[in-house]
Amino acid sequence: MSKNDDKILLLKQKIAEKKDAIGQTDHFSPLTSCSIELNGVRYNLHAADKDTLVLLACQLHSIRFAAEATNLLDQCMISGFHLTDWISDINKKLNIASKKAELAKLKAMEAQLNKLLSNDKKTELEIDSIAEALNI
Repeated sequence: MSKNDDKILLLKQKIAEKKDAIGQTDHFSPLTSCSIELNGVRYNLHAADKDTLVLLACQLHSIRFAAEATNLLDQCMISGFHLTDWISDINKKLNIASKKAELAKLKAMEAQLNKLLSNDKKTELEIDSIAEALNI
């Protein structure tokens, strides 16, 4: 086993801890129809990229600020749904997108580390995995 294998295994352990901390990506259960029209443009939250979701979140928070200042928040409806429901859905989509992006980065790093392991260490890990599966 090379001295790099120990460092690689430590890094893989750190990656596994980060993956556990992130957890599974949440299932998106929208409160709205996910089709919102703002300023004459219709947006589909399911098809929107991160930049579009951030822009929508900013626009809706501006509207929310104005609605609160004029005591009209309870009456503020956009595309048939309450303003706070839209904000909630967009925040959920952004959180899910962030989790997915972070998990993808971690998986890529893990794959890169797997390639760097020595053949002897890869064999040892495979044998250990089989022994664990057989409860030996």
